[in-house]
Parts: sequence; structure tokens; C-alpha cells
Amino acid sequence: IIKGLEFFRCIENGWFIKFFDKPKGVDILDIGPWKSPLPLYLASKGANVNILDVSEGLVFQNKYAEKTKLKVKTYSMPYFKGGEKIQFNNIPSESMDIVTIISTIEHFEGDGDLDIMDEVHRILRPEGLVYITVPYSLRYMEDHVHYQWTEKRYNLSAINESLRGDKFLKEQEFYFNDPNTQKFTKVYWAIPKFFRTLIGRIWIIPALIFSDTDDAYFLDATLAGVILRKI
Repeated sequence: IIKGLEFFRCIENGWFIKFFDKPKGVDILDIGPWKSPLPLYLASKGANVNILDVSEGLVFQNKYAEKTKLKVKTYSMPYFKGGEKIQFNNIPSESMDIVTIISTIEHFEGDGDLDIMDEVHRILRPEGLVYITVPYSLRYMEDHVHYQWTEKRYNLSAINESLRGDKFLKEQEFYFNDPNTQKFTKVYWAIPKFFRTLIGRIWIIPALIFSDTDDAYFLDATLAGVILRKI
């Protein structure tokens, strides 16, 4: 009730909802939502929501579903390490219209992001869409540690090579956190996590403001998003 969302989750979820405003009856898979309210929000709008996450994430999502009396279908995936082939064998081929991967794909080590995109291509129906957000910089970084997670930071080349390949057509791209916005986000990250969480609902307000005023592009952004269509 108190903590709300982190600032960047407000930005990312708002970006997705902006382009996807008719979820009723649509089959959606959200990969790695963890504590995100997005799956249950989409379920409340009539989407057929499927969630793929590690066991801890499914605990949160199942609790949310129980409290809200909304129906979601959950799939469990193990923690993957570099060198392991990632497959979602429990999800049927061509069973989804939409896949969302919000700040998740960067946590898979090695070629895990390539494996994820292969599986997303398999489970999407023809012309299906995938919405992805990733940390972004001019220089690609791998094995950068963010909290307890291994994290990749993509540049433009890495996005094109790792997330598109020859299986998807890029429909839309999104960049965020221009130099003006970064003046705010530097202060945001300087606030201890406990206090950021305690006043979490307030981050919706600056997210709405900066969503309209931010003018980042691929040379100065720190967050990127792409919409890809299966071909």
C-alpha cells in the first residue's frame, strides 16, 4: 500500500501502456515481473495474463492475484547461469499475442538474452509483439552488478544484435533520461533505498512530468525500450 513503484518502473510501465491500450481478450506473457503491478493491471483490463518468473517472483504475483481476486496463469523458470541453454518448454508455441520483458532480459548471463529472444519468437503468434526495456549507455557493459543481480548495459549495437536478429522487425524505439532529467535522477539514486521505497507513490508525479519533457536519444540516454514484431 505504501511503497508504490520505483521512478524508472513508473516510466517503463507507462511507456508500455501508452502503446497498448486495448488488452481485453489478448494473451499476454510477462517475463520476470517480480513485484511489478503490471500483470495484475492488465488482468484487471481483461487480458489473459501469463507470468513467467523464478519462484520468489511468483510468490509475490500469486499474493497479488489472491488479494485482487484476479486470475493469472503462472509458469516457473529456474535461475539460469551462463552457458546453460534457456528454454520455456512449459509454454506452448504460438500461444501468445504479446510478450513484455520490462528490465529483465539484461539479468541473463552470457547468451541468455539471445536464448530468451529465440523462445519469445517461438511462443509468439504470427505478427505478435514484444515490448522490451533495458539499461542503456554508449558503451556495452556485461557483468555489471546492480544490487544482487548481474546486469548488462546495452548500447545501440547490442540492442540490434541481441534483441532483434533476423526474427523481429523493430516497430518503435524509446530512449529516456536526457541530461536535464539526469539532474533529478542523480538526486533520486542518492536517496537511501529505504526512504525511496517509503515514499514510493510520490514517484508517479515526477514520472508523469518527465515522460512529457524528457528528450533523450541514443547518444545521451540511460534507459531504452523497443517494440518488436515477429516476422
